[in-house]
Amino acid sequence: MFAALITACEIGIQPMVAFSSDGTPLYAPYPLKIAIPAMVLEHLALFGIIEGLITALVFRYFYNSHKEIIQVLG
Repeated sequence: MFAALITACEIGIQPMVAFSSDGTPLYAPYPLKIAIPAMVLEHLALFGIIEGLITALVFRYFYNSHKEIIQVLG
């Protein structure tokens, strides 16, 4: 999520810093008010859930197969 937010900020500030002499953005034409919701909401709704599931599956595999790798507190 944090990476998506930072990337959206980088894309969103491009029209402010990189533009041609007539004011047309050179790189990304979308301002912050469009870039941040587009990136963050998509990652929150879809990719965050998928990443969490993959992390849980990998953790479960290592916990069941290689308990010495994971140091359990308690």
